[in-house]
Amino acid sequence: MDTTRLASFIAARAAETYPEPRMESHTGITAQMAALVAPLLPTGARVLDVGSGQGPALEWFEAHGFNAHGITTNRDDFTACAERKLDVSICEMHDLHNWMASHPFDCIWARHVLEHSVIPFFVLHEFARVLKPGGILYAEVPGPGTTSHHETNANHYSVMGEDMWASLIARAGFEILESRYINLETLVGADVYFSFIAKKK
Repeated sequence: MDTTRLASFIAARAAETYPEPRMESHTGITAQMAALVAPLLPTGARVLDVGSGQGPALEWFEAHGFNAHGITTNRDDFTACAERKLDVSICEMHDLHNWMASHPFDCIWARHVLEHSVIPFFVLHEFARVLKPGGILYAEVPGPGTTSHHETNANHYSVMGEDMWASLIARAGFEILESRYINLETLVGADVYFSFIAKKK
């Protein structure tokens, strides 16, 4: 199978990303959920923040004694993180660097990134590839059919129901420890996110 066209297609989608300025609501959710994940991690754990935006999760984990590295494909977000002296690099979630597998992480933080993939099941396998056995995955995705209409976002390609996400996470080699709804009010009405805390088998 010639994967050249697929690689080109994924690269084109990555080039269409937009910067993620900090929003108080998202920063608050990040702090709330990171506080649930942190007790599951060893002291000084290595955390990979996939789709780090402008660094709220990186700052939270660093402030709480963890060794956090972020990846993004957006140059504006990369610059914003670098200006804050955060450890970040340009990297595609569909093709995580081989050094990550050679030096696997204790935790992957993947908040609002999987919906940006055209092949999220593959991305979940990439996450498993660079996690230590027993490592923790935090995944959070927007729910379908809300007043925010995440399906219509130009960079959303995989907006699915909770059961489908849970199935893909499990089939990628994870045991789901906890899942929950995150409900919030937006300017256009009620919205919901699905969150999963899972452990690599």
